[in-house]
Amino acid sequence: MKNGGPKYRWCQAGKNHIWLRQDWTVQLCCTLYGDTRDHQIQLQDPKHLFRVLAKEWPNKYSELKRGPLPDNKCRICIEEESNQKIIGQEHGTSQRIKLNTLTKNGEKFFLKIDFSNKCNLKCTMCSSKRSTGWIKDEQKMNKALQGDGRLELPISTHETLGSEWFKQIPIEWFENLGAVEISGGEPLYQEDALEFIEFLSIEVPDIYMRIITNTTLVDDKILTILKRFTYLRILCSVDAWENDCYKYVRGGVYELPQIKENIIKLGEVASGKVSVT
Repeated sequence: MKNGGPKYRWCQAGKNHIWLRQDWTVQLCCTLYGDTRDHQIQLQDPKHLFRVLAKEWPNKYSELKRGPLPDNKCRICIEEESNQKIIGQEHGTSQRIKLNTLTKNGEKFFLKIDFSNKCNLKCTMCSSKRSTGWIKDEQKMNKALQGDGRLELPISTHETLGSEWFKQIPIEWFENLGAVEISGGEPLYQEDALEFIEFLSIEVPDIYMRIITNTTLVDDKILTILKRFTYLRILCSVDAWENDCYKYVRGGVYELPQIKENIIKLGEVASGKVSVT
């Protein structure tokens, strides 16, 4: 305790973590209650990222030093932790606790990043925001619905963060990373994302690395890169465990037996720390 206040910040959101999206918006990666648009900042230039991290972002969320955001925004975390206490677990797995853990209570930084919406699949439940495979179909649908007024889809173009931004950051900043989570699109289908993953595997292999992937593009090169990480967690997005259902959901390009083989390979390099959804 210092000066009668809490030793640690109530939540590291807005200070030592950020979610960077492929459209160059930054936002909280929280399970906030209600409309979350007020918790996004659009960067006009990639060079503004660290100015936002150093000044605007901490100022915007300074109240999280002492407690939750107003207007009941943090209700989901609070209720989850309360329910866990009732059943005998002190905190459970609320997003607040996860963020505090991943940042070691503010000693390190957690970067969640969507490099691009580029994807090699066209899954039935997806859209152009997460897969470039849907762009042409959504354009056709909007054209067909033009003037209808009942439905018009917001269409994302191919968006990517590129690679130049992280090449300009001093290596000391990356050495302060406690954890990185990379998703997409499909990160293993994106050259810029693979370049970033390889960069981290060489420069800061001891960070906690978490990758969300559809597991279709696992090869020896990717496995060699992933082997370098000391703490690696892979989330395999599969969505079906029978081949006919899998092919329907995923667009019929890949067969499930090959995906299962890829999951086994990933499990070997990640020391078994693989989850399947």
